Amino acid sequence: EISTWPNPTKNKLSLKINDAYQKHILRLYTIQGKLLHIRTTKSENETIDLTAYPAGTYILQIQNELSNKSIKPVKAE
Repeated sequence: EISTWPNPTKNKLSLKINDAYQKHILRLYTIQGKLLHIRTTKSENETIDLTAYPAGTYILQIQNELSNKSIKPVKAE
C-alpha cells in the first residue's frame, strides 16, 4: 500500500511505501506522458520535489517486481 500527501501540493509530495523492503522505481511523468524524473529506492518514506515543475496534474508511477501503481498528484499554483 502506498500513501501520498498532500495532494494537491505546492512544492513537495510525500510518499509512504508499506512494502519498502523491496526495490521500487519511482517515475514522474507529465499528463502527456513525458518522463520528468526517475529514481530507485528501498526507503519507506520518500519525497518528490515538484518545485521546478509548473502547476498541473502529473502521473507518479511506483513499480516493483510484483506491482505497478500510478497516482495522479496535482501541483497547485
